[in-house]
Amino acid sequence: MKIGLLFYVGLLSISINLAIYEDQNWAWCGTIYFLVLLVKFYRQYLTVIVIMSVCLFGYWMIYQHCIKEPLDQSVSVQHKLKVHLDACNLSGKTLNGVGRTESGNYKVQFFVEQLNEEQRKLIETHDGLIEMKGSFKKKLFEAPSNRYDLNFKDAMYAKGIVCSYQASAVTSIISVRHDFLDIGNLIRTAHLKCVRWFEKLPAGLRDYGESLLLGYIRPNFYEDNMGLQEIGLIHLFSISGFQVQLLCRITTVISRRLHLLKETRLLVLQGILVLFWAFASEARSLIRSILTPVCQNSLILSGYTLNRYDLWGVTTVLCLVCDPGLLGQLGGQLTFALSFALLWMMSFKWWQISIGLNFTILPFLLWYGYTWHPISLLANLLILPIFSYMVVPIVILGIMAKIINISVIYIFSNVLIEALQNFLAWLGQLPGNVTFGQPPAWGLAFLMLLTMGVLLFQTKKLLILLITTYACNFLWIQVNQCSQIVFFDVGQGDATYVKLPNGQDMVIDVGGKLAFDKTVAQREQIARKSIRPVVRYLQATGVRKIDYLVLTHKDIDHIGNLEAFLAQYAVKTIIVPNGMEKIPRLKKLSAVNQINTVQANQKLTTGAQILAPDHAGEGTNADSVALYLQLRQLSVVATGDLDQAGEARIIKQFHLNPVSILKLGHHGSKTSSSATFLNVLRPKESIASAGRNNRFGHPHLEVVERINKVGSELHQTAEQGMIRYRIINGRIIRDFGRN
Repeated sequence: MKIGLLFYVGLLSISINLAIYEDQNWAWCGTIYFLVLLVKFYRQYLTVIVIMSVCLFGYWMIYQHCIKEPLDQSVSVQHKLKVHLDACNLSGKTLNGVGRTESGNYKVQFFVEQLNEEQRKLIETHDGLIEMKGSFKKKLFEAPSNRYDLNFKDAMYAKGIVCSYQASAVTSIISVRHDFLDIGNLIRTAHLKCVRWFEKLPAGLRDYGESLLLGYIRPNFYEDNMGLQEIGLIHLFSISGFQVQLLCRITTVISRRLHLLKETRLLVLQGILVLFWAFASEARSLIRSILTPVCQNSLILSGYTLNRYDLWGVTTVLCLVCDPGLLGQLGGQLTFALSFALLWMMSFKWWQISIGLNFTILPFLLWYGYTWHPISLLANLLILPIFSYMVVPIVILGIMAKIINISVIYIFSNVLIEALQNFLAWLGQLPGNVTFGQPPAWGLAFLMLLTMGVLLFQTKKLLILLITTYACNFLWIQVNQCSQIVFFDVGQGDATYVKLPNGQDMVIDVGGKLAFDKTVAQREQIARKSIRPVVRYLQATGVRKIDYLVLTHKDIDHIGNLEAFLAQYAVKTIIVPNGMEKIPRLKKLSAVNQINTVQANQKLTTGAQILAPDHAGEGTNADSVALYLQLRQLSVVATGDLDQAGEARIIKQFHLNPVSILKLGHHGSKTSSSATFLNVLRPKESIASAGRNNRFGHPHLEVVERINKVGSELHQTAEQGMIRYRIINGRIIRDFGRN
């Protein structure tokens, strides 16, 4: 089938969007390339091509400017926000979501820390528009402070949101009556009612029903269904378009039963698809799935036909016009990649399509997720037909049984879905998960081009070359690991990664947050989120296991995320100060983890010596593990929360020379880092790991003055984010997370 003009127009629109809206300078090469192709092969349409290109340029530039306009305003306080509850999340007494400002009608994210009882009840019982009044402080989104961490700023920007409005409380929340002519709000209210109904269902039917039927992905969906990520099945829920296919089939069957004319059937379907898109709150993951049949039906109604390549080009342009930020997030990238791959696999057998789609999304999953499980190939082969012919019918059957109150069928359906969830979770936990690491940019580009080549030309040589390229990328990541020390920004806490010269990997503390007023499930969720910067960095750099996990002492801000870290990383040996192994928390872990105690004068491994404690304790600040690390020409002392008395004992027991880096004790508290200790170590640079605007005032002014007196350069995770030192070709290279 011949590829036409509109196919290349679609590719051109992708390049222009990436260059203009996403600020990807490399995309200008693609823009120039596709413009040259269009001019060369479709010179007769030159005027149309130029006008269209200029329009796309102008549209995305204006759209970008309109989104950023709120940033230029000097007003820092907003007194009124209008919000639809369908765009809100209520957790306890906190409320967050997306609303619009009274002045300018700008789309903003909002966060209210504390609702009173009356306000909370209104949120729980109302199902439409509300108006919040209060003192909201404007806050701009910041880039991530840890390398490889999720970029929340870009994610919000892709949704057309560039700032947030925050308030500790609001003066009033009132319901706003619906205008019956405002169809959009009426549809969103219907969607909210459906979501609330589904939320009352058991976990299995709730999760699969909301995602596969409503197109709604609940906030904790992927955390509650970790197996989907582990075995690469996220595309089944986020971009597969099962809902749209089902809707089209049901509408077609009913229309035929009613003996409607073909034109009438298509018009009815068009209206239903548009309403469903509005109903799903303009779900970004479904935009291509909906626009493709809409375009196809529109062409049939107007008497035109397009081949599948040109249809792909048309829907691509429409997708990026409707949602310019679609390419800025993983779901959007996957929907374009998968739809493009399917163009060349129409003649493939179902199992070949499954494998082809798996290879298509693999470069994206490695770039964002850094790991790959070989079982994902088998899982996709097995699960795809199961989803089509079993899971979706079971979900529909269970929902219908709940509506008409046939409890036996309803309960049985949920049991089957939960069994599938458990099976997928079990698959994800099977050994063999490969920590691949993040490929270099050139490696990712080469993988994508080769994958496209395999789809286009379908030769064994290209397939072998593709597999070889994956192997080369993996080896490149492993070979390029270097001696380094990384001080993560984990807020008011400590977490440090060390790659020792002998190749061993060490983590010192894992951070943590106090959460006494939370449930066990909420604390576990907070811990998983809090440890994410550490885990993502290790995975991205290709670290497969941790040889030593050093827990300096028992404070929550140092070991609060311990279980969450152990759930995601294999640790060979846990190191604790003598006496701390007796605390109940570690006794539970000792059955499955090797826990060793240490005291001063022990050599932990090559390049790592224990300086403290010199006594058996209970894991308090005074019992903290202090380490001396020698990373080639970089010497480091890290003391946990050790107090000045402990520092004095170190000076007495060890003859220490000046060091390159001192990790300030107790986050820069005045109870540590004594003048005497600093005078002995005379660090070239000092690191304070503390939270931004923390209530303790760390680092204390007294400590900052002591550091200045010895001529040490102070760096703070609160200001610079993650602080990393790498030794490459004999040179020490330092960089910060907030560059």
